[in-house]
Amino acid sequence: HTSYVPWGEPDFRQYVIDSTGKDPDIFEIAWKALEVSADDGITSAVPYYQAPSMVEYGAELQKLWVEYAVKIITGEFSLDKWDEYVGLWKKNGGDDITAEMNEFYSSQK
Repeated sequence: HTSYVPWGEPDFRQYVIDSTGKDPDIFEIAWKALEVSADDGITSAVPYYQAPSMVEYGAELQKLWVEYAVKIITGEFSLDKWDEYVGLWKKNGGDDITAEMNEFYSSQK
């Protein structure tokens, strides 16, 4: 599992606020879930390396992830939507990112 959560980007917090309908209670739940995900997950499989596809697709894929994560957490989407998200992530650049990261990782052995 790799995820990139742009905590330091100024627009990210606002994007999460907007994605939760500006409801402070839902925002706090969603933000906490995002923090847990970042804490529990591997935030970078290869430290300090950013695949070229991450530059190209990363921002849009992150927005997609936040949209699905928030809506699943708040119950707007059922958990069954997770497979849909994964398919969209892969189709919209995720497969390219995965291939580039795996290639880089293999070259470091």
